[in-house]
Amino acid sequence: MDVAINIFVAPSQCWSCGAETSIVTNLMIDRAGERTEFCVGDLTDYRELAGEIAIRIPPELGVGAIKMRSSATMGRAYMSNGCAHCDAIFGMHYEIHARYDERHAFTISPSPAAGWADLVEALNASDDGHLI
Repeated sequence: MDVAINIFVAPSQCWSCGAETSIVTNLMIDRAGERTEFCVGDLTDYRELAGEIAIRIPPELGVGAIKMRSSATMGRAYMSNGCAHCDAIFGMHYEIHARYDERHAFTISPSPAAGWADLVEALNASDDGHLI
């Protein structure tokens, strides 16, 4: 089955160093016309999928690293955006507010065996459409 992942980004000012950076605000899986939205934090238990997205982000977008970071607010580590300059965590609170300025940045066609169907099933089975 053909799968496309649409990635949306937004500019943000780093809470830690004050620099302008960009973060991934939203992702959308499109499988045969069925669309499922999710956020970076939803990839916490799907690190290979997060890596597949992270390595395809064009450098000119100015997006910081997507990786596991410890969050004092959440009291645990989860997959998150970071500042492109100082690598400070941009948690889910920042993602939600940045969505007002988001734009579609690019689309990828991931490897078919990567586990995207498992992610969609988990998102659809969750109470609120998110895994974190």
